[in-house]
Amino acid sequence: MLDDDDGFFDDVLMRTIDNIDNGATRSSRTLSFNCSGEDIECSAFSNDGFIKSKDAKFLSYDNHVHSFELFDVKISDSTLLDPATLASLMSKARMNVQILTVASRTNLKENTKPFFDIRMQVTKLLITIRNLVGENLFDCKILKPVLKSLRNLFDHQLTFAHLNFVSQLGGKSGNSQIELTSLRGTQFEQELCALIRDLIHLSSCRYNKCKSSEIILQLPFECMCVKEMWLMLQLLVEELERHDQIDPFWMYFNECLDQLQDYAGSDRNLQLKDHIEFSAWLLNGVSKLYGYSENGIYVGVLNIRSADNYDYLENVTRMFLNSDPLEEPLRIYMCLTIPLIHEC
Repeated sequence: MLDDDDGFFDDVLMRTIDNIDNGATRSSRTLSFNCSGEDIECSAFSNDGFIKSKDAKFLSYDNHVHSFELFDVKISDSTLLDPATLASLMSKARMNVQILTVASRTNLKENTKPFFDIRMQVTKLLITIRNLVGENLFDCKILKPVLKSLRNLFDHQLTFAHLNFVSQLGGKSGNSQIELTSLRGTQFEQELCALIRDLIHLSSCRYNKCKSSEIILQLPFECMCVKEMWLMLQLLVEELERHDQIDPFWMYFNECLDQLQDYAGSDRNLQLKDHIEFSAWLLNGVSKLYGYSENGIYVGVLNIRSADNYDYLENVTRMFLNSDPLEEPLRIYMCLTIPLIHEC
């Protein structure tokens, strides 16, 4: 691991960063959100965004591409399994991790180098290796030392959860099936909930600007980028849940939405006009995202991704009825929740 007191290596690596050619990363399109403006009912995602372009599909355990590009080098499964090719790619990965480690100590606002692309390349290499190990294609006696050399570079400032399979490699034959490590109670789960809370906060700001009579026609997503982020979170959590690594999406959503009311007591910026009405409004909008396929195509209730959140809807409805609502709020609440009986 790099020594924080040794400025020599930092200087060398920062000069390496300065020599990075931003044009080199333009050969493969940079992942980004491509906002198409305000969200409308059943609106389509951008063809250049994360969802429709399938740029995020490489995260899947089941998605396996036999020919791909890493560090500007075109490779395939067979070439990656070659020890010399693997050693060369891991050397590039180690250099990139060191660059990221040094960069984490600097003011990134003053640096426009492609750190995101660098991290994506390292992540893609690790996930590709993980999938190949899962298929028993690697000689893990060769793989384990090179992966450990990469992991030893990480510190508390820079982590890659995809290396959690390294300690599971080995066995009498040198190969082993991966038993996926649970992410429950880890920093990943904390960051997941933090992101959901941030997205809920964005919706709460939008809600507070609307009159109650208007929210029926307004969706809880500020723009298509926010909506795409919600859908990406759903897809990611579903993928990890299928491998029993984390809990269902709705569990995290419900927990974070309940916490919003607790935080509102100490933070005026989080206070809502009506917590129950907001909960129903947000639940309505997020539930409709289950009408989108993994490719970002809206298919409605026919989508096999559909998942209900009836228990939370029942609890919110009970609280609403116990508040002895007037006729107008009751009509609004019914407009928000009746579709959920069929869609969520």
